[in-house]
Amino acid sequence: MTINSTILNDIPGWFREKGKEEDVVLSSRVRLSRNLTGFLYPNKMELKDEDRVKAIITEAFEILGDKMAIISLADINSIERRMLAERSLISQDFTLNKHKSFILSKDQKISCMINENDHLRIAVLESGLGLDNAFKTVDLIESRLEKLLDFAVSLEFGYLNENIRNSGTGMKVSVMVHLPALVRLSLFDRAIKSSIDKEFTVKGFLGNNDGSLGDLYQISNGLAIGKNESEIIDKLTETSMKLVDFERQAREELVQRRKIELEDKLFRSIGLIKSCRLLGSGEAVKALTDIRLGIALGFSKLDIGIVNSLLLMSQKAHVQFLLDSNKNDSLSLDEKRADLIRLSLDITN
Repeated sequence: MTINSTILNDIPGWFREKGKEEDVVLSSRVRLSRNLTGFLYPNKMELKDEDRVKAIITEAFEILGDKMAIISLADINSIERRMLAERSLISQDFTLNKHKSFILSKDQKISCMINENDHLRIAVLESGLGLDNAFKTVDLIESRLEKLLDFAVSLEFGYLNENIRNSGTGMKVSVMVHLPALVRLSLFDRAIKSSIDKEFTVKGFLGNNDGSLGDLYQISNGLAIGKNESEIIDKLTETSMKLVDFERQAREELVQRRKIELEDKLFRSIGLIKSCRLLGSGEAVKALTDIRLGIALGFSKLDIGIVNSLLLMSQKAHVQFLLDSNKNDSLSLDEKRADLIRLSLDITN
C-alpha cells in the first residue's frame, strides 16, 4: 500500500500548534453569525438574492486583502467537502449544496460560511483552551467587515439571526475536552453538575450509545442573547478550567489506584496499532484516546499533537483523500486507516 509520508505535515489546522491546558482541552472555537440588512434569511431567499449576498460578502473580504481563499463548493469534490465538515470548518448540511461558497484562511483556523442558516458565519479554531485568542481574531474580522457591510441589528435584540437563540451577540463558543478519568471513576455527572450551569450544554463529540466515544465532549453556550461577548468567553473559560481541575484530580487518583491498568490500556492500544491490519473508525478513536491519556500522564513520549491530528484524519473522508485510492469499501478503508495511524505514530518496530 502506498502512503504519502508527508501528508500529516502537509495539512494545516489548529492541531498543528500546542495549546493551553492541552492535556485536557483539545480545541476551542468561536463563531459569530451575521446577516445583511434588506435580505431574507438564506432559507427564504430566492437564488438571485442568494447570489447577490454572496457577491457583497466576497467583495468585502477581497477589500480586506487578508489573502483568504474564496472557495465554491462546486470547485471541490465530495470527499474534500466531507473532509472540511469532519474538521468542523463547514457544516455537514452545507456540504450538500454545490451552489454555496465559503472563505478559508491559509492556516485553516478561520472559516466563513456564506448563506448557510445566516448570511455569514465567521468561525475561528484554536488549539487547547484558546477562547481569548479565537475571540480576538473573530472580533477583529467582524469589526473590519462592519465598516463595509450593513449588518442587521436591533437596539432591542442585538444582531439579528435566523434562530432567535443566536441573536444578541450572535456568538457561539465551544471547547472540546477529553475526560477519561472522570468517566472511569464514575465522576463525570458530578463534575458536570458542579462545573456547568444551565447556560451551557454538553454533548458527546463522537456519540455512541454509551456516553461519548473516546470520552471526548463538547461544551458550548446555549444562548447568545442576554450577555456580552466578554462575559460569555470568560464564563466558558472559567467553566472549562473547573473541568480541567476535576479531570486532573481524577487522573491523579486513577494513577494511585489503577496505574498498572492505565499502563496496560496504553500499551494494548499501542500494540493494537502496531500489529493490526484493519482498524475501524471507532476502534481508532478508542485506541488514540487511550494513547492520548497515556501521553498526558507521562507514560509515553509519543507526540500528543500527532494524536490530535489523527483523531481528525482517521475519519472516513480523510482516509479516502489521504491514501491514494478510489475504493470506498469498508475493508479497504479500515486497512488504509490502520497503515496511516501506525506510520504516522512511527510505531512500526
